[in-house]
Amino acid sequence: MHAPPPADHESSLPTPASRVFPLPHNPTAPSLRLALWIIALGVGEIVGTWWLVPNSTLQIASLFLGPPAIGLALLGWLLFGLHIGWKKRVGLVLWFVGLATATGVLVDRSVYVSFGFQGLPLATIASTLSAWLLQRLLGPASQRLVILIIPLTLCPWLLLGSDGTTGESLPVFRWRWQLSNEQRWLRRTKPPTQTTASKDERTLVGADGDWTGFRGPRRDGKVTDIHLQADWQQHPPQQIWRREIGPGWSSFCVVENRVFTQEQRGDSECVVCYHASSGELLWVHEDRARFWDAAGGAGPRATPSFFAGRLYTLGATGILNCLAAGSGKLEWSVNIAQSNQAPIPTWGFTGSPLVWRDLVVVCAGGNQQQSLIAYDRSNGRRRWASGNIGAGYGSPHLATLHGVEQVIIIDDEGASGYELLTGRGLWQFNLGGIPGDKTLQPCLLDQQSFLVGMGNGIGTRLLQCNRAGDDWRIEQRWLSKGLKPKFSDLLYHQGYIYGLDGKVLVCLAGDSGKRLWKGGRYGAGQLMLLGDNLLVTAENGALALVAAQPDSYRERGRIKGLEGKTWNHPAYARGQLFVRNGREAACYTLSQSP
Repeated sequence: MHAPPPADHESSLPTPASRVFPLPHNPTAPSLRLALWIIALGVGEIVGTWWLVPNSTLQIASLFLGPPAIGLALLGWLLFGLHIGWKKRVGLVLWFVGLATATGVLVDRSVYVSFGFQGLPLATIASTLSAWLLQRLLGPASQRLVILIIPLTLCPWLLLGSDGTTGESLPVFRWRWQLSNEQRWLRRTKPPTQTTASKDERTLVGADGDWTGFRGPRRDGKVTDIHLQADWQQHPPQQIWRREIGPGWSSFCVVENRVFTQEQRGDSECVVCYHASSGELLWVHEDRARFWDAAGGAGPRATPSFFAGRLYTLGATGILNCLAAGSGKLEWSVNIAQSNQAPIPTWGFTGSPLVWRDLVVVCAGGNQQQSLIAYDRSNGRRRWASGNIGAGYGSPHLATLHGVEQVIIIDDEGASGYELLTGRGLWQFNLGGIPGDKTLQPCLLDQQSFLVGMGNGIGTRLLQCNRAGDDWRIEQRWLSKGLKPKFSDLLYHQGYIYGLDGKVLVCLAGDSGKRLWKGGRYGAGQLMLLGDNLLVTAENGALALVAAQPDSYRERGRIKGLEGKTWNHPAYARGQLFVRNGREAACYTLSQSP
C-alpha cells in the first residue's frame, strides 16, 4: 500500500477573513492598516486614562479632545490616501463641513456640546471608514455613495435630546421628541405669573436646631448632638412627604416650621417656601430670569440664608434678594453681575450669601476690586468691595484664624482670606488646576489649619495659616491624591477626613493625609455627619448610612430616597431629613436611640 500524501501545511492554517469575505484590491484606496492604528491608539488612550487616572484633568481632556483628534487624523488619512484629484478632495471636505455646520445649527440645544466633542468626531470616523470600504469595493464609482454616507452619519444627532450629564461628564440622552423632566413638570404645574406672598406677616425668629443655610449654621454639614438608630433594617427612615419641584441645585434652609429653597419654574427663577411637616406650598417669590447650561440644566444653584427674620438668596444670573422669611415680601434686590461689571460664570453663580453681623457677603468675580462684595443687609447698599479674581463655585465661608474673624473664599485661582469689617485682603494661596474646578468649601480643622479639596486629579490639601502681626502666610502641610473630590464637600470628624474620591467614599488620616480605607459606590453625591454616622446622598438618589470610623468601611443601611440625578446637599433639622434634586423633594424622619 502507498502511504497517503502529506497534508498541505498551508491548508491546515486558519483561513484568513479576506479569503472568506474577499475584498477586491483597489490601488486607489488607502491602506486600512494605518486607519486601524489611528483608531486603536486613540481609543486606547481614552480608555487608558479613564481607568488609570480617573477624576483627573487628563481624563476630562481625553474624553473631550480624544474623539476630535481621532476624527481629524482619520480625515487626513482618507484625504491624503485617496488617489483622487485635489478639487474632489477639497469638495469632499467642504461637503462634510457644510453638513456638520447645518447639523450643529439644527441639533437640540441640550446636545450641542456633546455633538461638538463626541458626535462630530464619531461621524468623521464613520464617514472615513465607510468611504474607505466603498472605495475598496467600487473604486471611482463609490464617490457618489460617499457623498450620501456623510449625512447618514450626522443625522442621528438630530433625533437626540439630553437631560444634562452625570458627575463623570457623560451625557444622559433621551429622544428629542420626549419631554424633559422640567417640561413634564410644567405641564402639570402652572408657573407663577406673579409673586405669591403669604398672609402670615409674623417675623420668623428662628430656634435651636434650625438649619439656617447652606450645609447648616456653620457651613460644615455637621449635626453632632444626635444619636441615630444605626440599624436601618429594623428602624428605616420614614417618609413624611414627597412632592415634585422645579429644577435647580439649591439645598434647603429650615427655620421653625418653614423650608426654603430655590427652583426654576418656566422662565421664572423662584425662591419657594414649603411647610416643613406637610410639604405644602406657602409662598413663592419669582424673578424673570433663567439660567441653563448643558451639564447641569436649568435653575438656581445657591441656597437661601436666614438671619434675623429675613432670607437672603442669590440666583444663578446674579440676582441678590432680601425677603421677609415669613411672607416672602421683597425688601430689596440688587444684581451683583451688573453692578460689579462681573461676567456670569460658566455654571452660573453658585455661592450662597454669607450673613455676618450687618453685612451680606457674596462673590461676584468682577475685576478692579469688585470680586468679593459686602452689602448692608438692611438696605442692600454696598459697604465694601475687594479682590480681582474671577468667581469660583464655592460659598463665602466664615472662619476664625489666629483669633481674627475673616471670610475664606475659594475663587477661580485658589483660596483667599479677607477681613470682614473692611474687606482688606489678608492672604492668598494659589491652588493650581484649571478654571472651573474650584467648587468646594474649605473644611476647618482648628484656628490654624483647613482643608481644600479639588477633583480633576489634584487631590486634598491641608493648609496651615501662620501669622506674625500683619504678615499672614499659608503653607501646605500635605497633599493627598487619595481623595480627589469633584463637587462633594469634605467632613472632618475626630481627627479623620471623609469624602468622595470621584464616586467612592474614602477616609484619610487628618495628620498625614494617608488613605485608611475606601468603599461603596455613590457617584457624585454629598455627605452629612449625623452624630457618629455619615449620611450619604448618592447621585442616583439613594440614601445611605455609613459608620464614621477610621478602622474600616461599613455601610449600615440604604434606601431609595429620590428618583433621578441628585447633586443637592441634604438638610437636617429637629429629627427631619430634607432631600431634593432637580425633580422632587422629600422629607424623612430618622429614628434616634433612646
